[in-house]
Amino acid sequence: MQKLNGAGLRRISLPPVLPTSHPYVVYFIRNGNRIKIGTTKSLAGRLNQFGLGRNQVALVLEGDYALEGALHAQFSEHRVDDTEWFRLAPPLLAFSRQCNARPAVAMLGGPEHEALWEDLEQIAARTGRSLAELQTWRKDPTWPKSEGNAGGRRRLYHRHQVDIWLARGRTR
Repeated sequence: MQKLNGAGLRRISLPPVLPTSHPYVVYFIRNGNRIKIGTTKSLAGRLNQFGLGRNQVALVLEGDYALEGALHAQFSEHRVDDTEWFRLAPPLLAFSRQCNARPAVAMLGGPEHEALWEDLEQIAARTGRSLAELQTWRKDPTWPKSEGNAGGRRRLYHRHQVDIWLARGRTR
């Protein structure tokens, strides 16, 4: 069996608010000195099930049970008993680092979810606000959190969160 090295795999970035349902993804969740490699259609539900937070998600890849099985086979020597948990071993860490170094191809939730994300120029065009005004507002600690895309070169904001913020009458 050929080892996966991260090339050709599609990394998915996490939005500030995880959707409750999305297409299948393969996730790497870190908990102490272990990593769980699993498949889900609800990463938010899975994190809740384990009592873990989004900051413990080490990697999310586009894929399903076939990719999960290939990864389980590749890292089988690091498997903890007969579970989906693996010891935090150098090959696993190297794989995760290599995948995370690649730009994300999509936001969790698929194309229908990505349509909810905008950059500042799109927000300005949609709301009639000036770009300079929005850039000033962005320094306000209550401004919606952004998600980096394409290696962090572009900041994206969730449309619903921005609309709530603007509806609160923020003017400067």
